[in-house]
Amino acid sequence: MNERGNFYIPRIWLIIIVLVMVIATIVIVALGMSSFGKKQKNEMPKVEEQLNEVLEEKKDYTKLDEGIAKKELPKIEANVIAEVNSTIDGRIPSFYNPVIPQGFKAINTDEDKTIDEKAKWGQQNAYLYGLVIEDKNGNQFVWVPVENMDIFKRTDWQKNVAKETIDKTYVEPLEEEEEDYQKMYYKVKKYGGFYIGRYETGDMTAQSERTTVKNSDSIGIKKYLNTYNYVPFKLSTINKREITGAQELAIKFKEQNDYETVTTSVVYGVQWDAMLRFIVSDVNNVNNSIRWGNYSTSELNYTDANGNSYVKKNGEVRLLKTGASEETKAKNIYDVAGNAYEWTMETAGSGVRVVRGGCYVINVNQLAASRYGYNDNVVNNAIGFRISFYID
Repeated sequence: MNERGNFYIPRIWLIIIVLVMVIATIVIVALGMSSFGKKQKNEMPKVEEQLNEVLEEKKDYTKLDEGIAKKELPKIEANVIAEVNSTIDGRIPSFYNPVIPQGFKAINTDEDKTIDEKAKWGQQNAYLYGLVIEDKNGNQFVWVPVENMDIFKRTDWQKNVAKETIDKTYVEPLEEEEEDYQKMYYKVKKYGGFYIGRYETGDMTAQSERTTVKNSDSIGIKKYLNTYNYVPFKLSTINKREITGAQELAIKFKEQNDYETVTTSVVYGVQWDAMLRFIVSDVNNVNNSIRWGNYSTSELNYTDANGNSYVKKNGEVRLLKTGASEETKAKNIYDVAGNAYEWTMETAGSGVRVVRGGCYVINVNQLAASRYGYNDNVVNNAIGFRISFYID
């Protein structure tokens, strides 16, 4: 105490007390940071797990993007079966220089008189007229070039012109089909296009028009086959029998014909619209197809496998065999308009698939571009399908 009786702390002790308090504070803060650091380390794996789960849910398909093809392929002559993927000139494949897949051959009008002479392999701009290939079993496909991926999308059509929008009712792909769709998309981008069945799929075993639901041992994409109708989109139990669907048949078509370097499927909606862009013209109006499609009000000439000629008159309802009429051909592809509706991978609600092209029993809305939704287990005389494939 001082002389006045007040409590007195020497200055040196004040300094010591302050120093002790500062040191204690530093220690406490350090211990707290250490504890926080341990907590953070313990929580990091959980954060990483959550992030990985998010990334897993949102798959990144850009890894499939190989850009355009950059490698030259072996040269192959027309009408010679390719032993490996080749091109007609031995150069890099592209939308104007399509790949001739292993097991296929390029064919011209010399080999098949129904092919447009302008679609001659090796000629400049021949790709604009529908180049045709054929496998070892005689199945034929037509090259659909896709020069610009910005327009490789599903569209509505109005006044014979593709619009840039589509009704949100129609969806492609479904979530569970996303990966297959993306593979197709990036391969089309890489090689500049895809192949589509020259004909509607036919029943190789049917001796007459299919008039009931039944499984066939074999399907084909050839001229003068009975159209494979009465087929659901997917495997279904109908009348207590298991019926193979169009998509299963299309996928198995690859194995059935020993294709090694392509992937087959029911035609995608985006492929259908790419095909329409390819064939659309003043002659082939996709919004009014009565003049070049088989509908109930169409008048057209057709033939049978023996070369006999017939006339289908207005009002006559007749399902033609595949490729029976040269009047229904556009860019070497038959029956895009009318004959049978064709299943696509496009959807219009849960359990509903979209058919395109119109059919032979219809007398209004004659549209190659039309869309109609059917339950994916529906079967009837008017619905068939078409197969497409892309290069692996």
